[in-house]
Amino acid sequence: MLSIKKGVKLHSLSPQMAIATMIINQTCNDHALDCVITSGSDGKHMAHSYHYTGNALDFRHTYPGAKSPVDSTDIRIAITEKLGENFDVVVEQSHIHVEYDPHK
Repeated sequence: MLSIKKGVKLHSLSPQMAIATMIINQTCNDHALDCVITSGSDGKHMAHSYHYTGNALDFRHTYPGAKSPVDSTDIRIAITEKLGENFDVVVEQSHIHVEYDPHK
């Protein structure tokens, strides 16, 4: 199940990230995980972060009913394969960061 953390702003989300959100959600569902979007264009990020242009999201994933995230390696690999080369999927300490970056 996909949910959005209170206070997260998605108003400037790019079409590419909207589609990526659906793919992230489906991938979490495939692994029997709940998915929570924890940051969109809100929050404090690096100066030139893709969050500020609507091209990045942060999310965490848990087993239903669990309070802490599960190992992120398998889910990162699965999301990376589905999104393709125009996206970066990075495991951070408390979440997974996904950004649309076609100019790498």
